[in-house]
Amino acid sequence: MDINTILKEKSRQPLGKFIDRILAEQYSNRTRKMSAIILGDDGRYWVVTLANMERLLRAGYELAPS
Repeated sequence: MDINTILKEKSRQPLGKFIDRILAEQYSNRTRKMSAIILGDDGRYWVVTLANMERLLRAGYELAPS
């Protein structure tokens, strides 16, 4: 299952998508809700809520390496 399908099943969207890890970290640090960075299947860094992070980890996605 791809990342878009998993997030759409629960009517959720990523907080942001970035091609650069540093930009994703800076954005994640400024969000109001706690967030995590997942490496998407599109090669981008996805900033997602912790609830979405759990869904994606269960589906086999990994946290982006730091």
